[in-house]
Amino acid sequence: MTDHGQGVRAPSSDGAVVEFAAGFSMAAIVETQEGATGFSGPGFQNGCLLARHVRHKATQKHDSGSRIGVRRCGRDKCQPRAVFGFDVFKSAVGGNHCHESRNRNAGRMNEAFNSSTIPAAARTDGGARRDTAARLPVMLQVLPSLDIGGGGVERSAIDVAEALVLAGKKAVVASEGGRQVVELERRGAKHITLPLASKNPFVIRRNIQRLRDVIDAEDIELVHARSRAPAWSARAAACAAGLPFVTTFHGTYNFGTGLLGDLKKRYNAVMTDADAVIANSNFIANHIAENYGVTGPKVHVVPRGIDTARFDAEGFNPNRMIEVATRWRVPDDNTVVLLPGRLTRWKGQLLFIEALARLKSRLGPENFNITGLLVGSDQGREAYRRELEDQIAEKGLGGNVQIVGHCDDMPAAYMLSDVVVSASTDPEAFGRVIAEAQAMGRPVVVADHGGAAEQVVDGVTGWRFAPGNPQEFAEALETALSLDADARAALAVRASDHARSLYAKSGMCASTLRIYAAVFESHKN
Repeated sequence: MTDHGQGVRAPSSDGAVVEFAAGFSMAAIVETQEGATGFSGPGFQNGCLLARHVRHKATQKHDSGSRIGVRRCGRDKCQPRAVFGFDVFKSAVGGNHCHESRNRNAGRMNEAFNSSTIPAAARTDGGARRDTAARLPVMLQVLPSLDIGGGGVERSAIDVAEALVLAGKKAVVASEGGRQVVELERRGAKHITLPLASKNPFVIRRNIQRLRDVIDAEDIELVHARSRAPAWSARAAACAAGLPFVTTFHGTYNFGTGLLGDLKKRYNAVMTDADAVIANSNFIANHIAENYGVTGPKVHVVPRGIDTARFDAEGFNPNRMIEVATRWRVPDDNTVVLLPGRLTRWKGQLLFIEALARLKSRLGPENFNITGLLVGSDQGREAYRRELEDQIAEKGLGGNVQIVGHCDDMPAAYMLSDVVVSASTDPEAFGRVIAEAQAMGRPVVVADHGGAAEQVVDGVTGWRFAPGNPQEFAEALETALSLDADARAALAVRASDHARSLYAKSGMCASTLRIYAAVFESHKN
């Protein structure tokens, strides 16, 4: 976090700015154009981060910087951008998860907070902003671990903890630990190591008292569970302490059929037994309603947030992309189709291979100058990796499809690509790679189901295909790859605007903190 002087701080991620009110320890949570006079630098104009970027593919070889990022702005003047805007609480989320029977069909689902703008009613004076910060509780988030490669659970917990710290509140996270603990603590949050990844019923039971001890020692005022096993312990601990309880439904938590399916569904249901339930997509909110009968004002749709400062084509150093291209031995003249995701069957790598094989057959081998990249760890699934390698060879794609493993520099991977795809055969709960790719101006092709499909305006920011249909997949890829330079540039502007306006992590954090404050206020009353 960098202090620019003049009472303004800029955290290391997402370009978020927090203005500290003079004479008060509580941080203001609203940043407007007029309030950002002390924040400037590359990528800012009129206090606003420019979000119009395109990448043109150069014809030169790597030694001349083969791909470059070009900054573009589609408006004459950039508008003010809200970073944290939640001074006005319009909803009170009621219910006691310990004692009260809920009305599961009342009201309508809350809509996602739009991270690109801030309502006029929220542009209040400094006193109101301080009052808003004062409403926030001391938070404990619980999740299995903070290891790298886990996905949205860990990333969201870190981002929200940072937002709480910037708001002047203590943020505590309990997990089994992992390599991302250092990042969490660097952002000012406190980590407590507990065996919360265990699904052993005896460990889950013992974790109740462990969390009670944390609640007492840290003066916790609200508990937020982000996964099922720790949620069972956290719910009981919060109940015993008389505290409000919030959950985030990060996935579908499949349960199957029969007696075992019924038992697993009951295990999953702990994620709906809370004062507020956060769904990370409309798809997940519908899944909760259809399978657990929970609807109404306690269900909040808050899409996953992406780091729009990290996934930004403006000022991108092409040497990073060249390094990745060299490591992966990507031919200079080939177009690149990227499928990010760990190597697991439901992510659709086999479907991707089949679609490319059909496209090669349609175009002819002499015109098939395409490199397909499978980016992601196999996480020990060696048999599946060998199956993918066999399919690549069997389809005659040995020179076209590569399994490149985990990538630490995904912005560079996106910049290298001409199209980014999500081919999941089961619906994604959210699918953050599609938001990240669009933020960087990449055309995207996605299976038309789940949270990933929600992010794409078909034919405007990308294309959808029927899930599991390799022919439609191949046709969508051909359409995306056939765009000329002007069409690509126009799509890049639309895609970047779309992703940044709806899926910036600043918006996710603002919405989440609003929910915390509303639940806390309702519980006190």
